[in-house]
Amino acid sequence: MIAETVDASGKPVPARLAHLQAIFDAHANRGFSIVTPWSTIPAIVDLSVHAARNIAISDARARCASVSLAVERYRAQSGRVPRALSELVPAYFDAIPLDPFGAGPLRYVADAAGYTVYSVGMNGKDDGGNIETVWPGPRIAIR
Repeated sequence: MIAETVDASGKPVPARLAHLQAIFDAHANRGFSIVTPWSTIPAIVDLSVHAARNIAISDARARCASVSLAVERYRAQSGRVPRALSELVPAYFDAIPLDPFGAGPLRYVADAAGYTVYSVGMNGKDDGGNIETVWPGPRIAIR
């Protein structure tokens, strides 16, 4: 079980969380006494699940903030927001920061009212940056 937990930690966030949750589910209700060493393993796996989730959320928020700062720098220099994040490469980024929850870069939507930089969040679906559908997921909207 410990080796499985260590193996799970090297996977991308969605796969890591699913693997850790499967380990926890498989071993959570074995009826071990609190004084046996093996009774602490489900607790360790559960903590790993929560820690991995919180680290991924924090990482996504930091990446969204970084992209938003680059968008604002771009706006200060050009007088407009970029139509796509690719306009920030190579002046501000070597590559657009990846979304820790998705396959690919962070998402960006710009319109006349402003822009939104977001991650797909915990549900792994692109909901257009709708905070209600991805909470607790990262989203930065500037209007």
